[in-house]
Amino acid sequence: MEHKRSLVAGSPSKLSLHCRECKCTPKLSECALLYPHSNEETRLMVEAWHIDNSGSTCMSQPSINLREDEIKCLNSYLSRMLPCVPD
Repeated sequence: MEHKRSLVAGSPSKLSLHCRECKCTPKLSECALLYPHSNEETRLMVEAWHIDNSGSTCMSQPSINLREDEIKCLNSYLSRMLPCVPD
């Protein structure tokens, strides 16, 4: 829902900017919520970790950048907790 709202004209979101520049449309119906959490910082860390671990299957850029030690710490926890996301 958050990403759909961000596609309105003039939105400064990374998704909205990318879609305007690339002239593409996101497949929001194929998206899944990976890690619901009430804390935005936690959600952004999980997003960054997931994008970092998706390799070439994810075109997105994370909203925040994680340091290598943070990624290692999250690897030990999140790799057991998150579902496998098909390519």
